[in-house]
Amino acid sequence: MINNQNHDTIKFSEAFQQLKDKNIYLWGARNAGLGIKKVLVRNNLKFVGYIDSSPLVNEDIYHERCYTPDVFFNSQYEKHKSFIIITTRSFGPEITQICKNAGLIEGEDFYNLSTIQKFEYLIQPTNYCNLSCISCSFGITKSLRKPCNMSVKTFGQLLKKILAEDPFVGTIDLFGLGEPLLNPDIDKFIRICNENNIGCGISTNLAISGDITKTILAEPTWIRISVSGWGDNYEITHQGGKWTTLYSNLLKLKELKDKHQLSTTIEIFFLLYKNRIQDYYKFRILCEKLNFVCRPIHANILSLEMVDNILRGKEVPNEIKTAQQMIVNSVEKTHELALESKSFPCEYYSIMRISSDLSVAFCNCYSEGIVAENFMKISASEIESIRRKSIKCKKCMERGYHRYYQTVFDEPLIDHNE
Repeated sequence: MINNQNHDTIKFSEAFQQLKDKNIYLWGARNAGLGIKKVLVRNNLKFVGYIDSSPLVNEDIYHERCYTPDVFFNSQYEKHKSFIIITTRSFGPEITQICKNAGLIEGEDFYNLSTIQKFEYLIQPTNYCNLSCISCSFGITKSLRKPCNMSVKTFGQLLKKILAEDPFVGTIDLFGLGEPLLNPDIDKFIRICNENNIGCGISTNLAISGDITKTILAEPTWIRISVSGWGDNYEITHQGGKWTTLYSNLLKLKELKDKHQLSTTIEIFFLLYKNRIQDYYKFRILCEKLNFVCRPIHANILSLEMVDNILRGKEVPNEIKTAQQMIVNSVEKTHELALESKSFPCEYYSIMRISSDLSVAFCNCYSEGIVAENFMKISASEIESIRRKSIKCKKCMERGYHRYYQTVFDEPLIDHNE
């Protein structure tokens, strides 16, 4: 068990003192919320329930109560006793305003996640990928450094450093650019997280021919499966994937979860292209049958380098041209929507994507560029400082690119474009 109590920061100590006698609610009932719940539990702080307005979140999630904002403020909130931690960075500014409108004071009645947790960590167990999805610039160009897998020993050292620098980390994402299940030791990574009461998530295409049993039995906190169509449609956009392999693995996933009574949450991440709404409905029916979560988002061009090339009229690969014809909102329209919230801060300063070779990506929205060669030889705070002072970040925000992908994750837009 990694002990981070000897590495408490002043910020952590102050937060602990403020929270120790409070009834704590987490606003945001998805994976970040579950991770912060783990932090509260391992520090003997009183977690009461979740708050979430998303129609995709059940009244009870992770076997805990989940309240809508209206129900919470009308029946649950008690001044001086209740405390809210906003666990979503994407909608943090909007939720902050809701809290202030309700008379709550930031720092006294609620925290944003960034107040107590410096970073979100995406650790790539591998930078290999088995697919070439048409909207993914990495998958198409394979524009990465030398392919490699991270070792179990390196991962353990990495996790120890993260917890020493950032004690409020509750979840580690075991993915990035690459297919995590291609690392043969991924099950050991999951077990290390579980041993230390750290939530861990895996985002996978699940279109692999190998046996997934040992990975699933390691019991990750959640598994997200990226899909984009049903049957032959899937193979067009998830280029290189086989529908029969994916479907078989989904059934295997259900079988293992039920047989071994695993607590893992399984989520289908449906990338919605034009004329795929019926495919999405088929997945919703399948998810109801398998007791999986089905979450739609708009497909779009992945990597801001490629987005910038399109907006500037530069040449792009043929696969990207095909994807441009298939996405619901064009790159130009998505950028137009992003500019509406250009004044919002950039949440990607707080995301640390560490590759399997320990290099640190300059930004999670770009497939190329590094800010540090070796995460083990530089502090996380130094990395943040370099980013905030960089011309690259300044230009990105001037163009509104830092808000580009926030429009993709706007769930109500799915219904508007049916």
